[in-house]
Amino acid sequence: MSTKTTFKRIALVAVAALGFGMLSVVPSGAAAVVIGANSTGYSLNATSITMVDETSDATPGNDNFVAFEVSITNSNGYAAKLQSGESLTATVVGNPGNGVVTANTDVELSWASAYTPSTGAATAASYGTTKTITSANDYSVDLNLATAKRGGTGTSTSYTVDVQAGLGAATATYALMVAVKDAKAFNAGAYTIRIDLLDANGNAIKTSSVKYLAANSKITSGAVVTTTVTGSQLKGAVVASSTTASITASLKDANGGLVRTGANAAPTISASITDSSTTPVVDALTMTDAGTDANNDTAILDGVYVATSTSSAVIAGVAGAATVKSVFGASSSSAAL
Repeated sequence: MSTKTTFKRIALVAVAALGFGMLSVVPSGAAAVVIGANSTGYSLNATSITMVDETSDATPGNDNFVAFEVSITNSNGYAAKLQSGESLTATVVGNPGNGVVTANTDVELSWASAYTPSTGAATAASYGTTKTITSANDYSVDLNLATAKRGGTGTSTSYTVDVQAGLGAATATYALMVAVKDAKAFNAGAYTIRIDLLDANGNAIKTSSVKYLAANSKITSGAVVTTTVTGSQLKGAVVASSTTASITASLKDANGGLVRTGANAAPTISASITDSSTTPVVDALTMTDAGTDANNDTAILDGVYVATSTSSAVIAGVAGAATVKSVFGASSSSAAL
């Protein structure tokens, strides 16, 4: 046997062994998904939320709050609940002052012991200015489930099944409820809340801050509405919402974040179509942030609103050139139709 033949055989044996090793690690037809690894960080649904509560309710509860959604990722790049020894701590660390005697204790926090992403409803565990949960608190939910109305298509509560089936990435999401404790928080400005994800040794895995504002009217909320018209609409027809024709609006708070009612729901936007005739004809629109429009609003509570008809033929009156106008409090926005 020549030296060259010997080297070839050795090389073939090495390659075969390497191939066998690779096949023994990765299951056929499925991605290798490992959960239970240490957490490496989190993402948020918003870094600022303004609550508009026209009742000026200053009693923290399940009907007087907004929710920041904290979604944890582990070291394998997948979602996973808090692991043994890890914790999430939220603390009110700043208040606005702003010419008013304010304090961190004006607002309180609670990690939701139950959270329904499709409606925003939540149940508070307990309120305080500093709240901590650990792996013992099994409070997380999966926003990727189709039933969550967040644009996901997941069908399993397992963190691995949907990834392997190509149904998107699951989330391990904890809802941080924030509520007014003292009425002077209304219209005072932004309160700062720090969210700490800590490892088993009490060291920070990730720390970031969010802003919470409370307003007792749409006018004082500082919210900004923006109207967008895509394509055209047919007179005598219902309002179209497709990839080529739609009427939408976005609602953001003064910091570019979300706006919610005191029950963590989407506020109501007023909208209408007005034509350019001498005696203008106005047709009303209904704007919803329901997460049920496959073309223009797949996620509920994201601040994106889609126009629908208020009757079977909402565009019955207007003719020719027209304008769509959306209004929320002191903010209005128009776009040509």
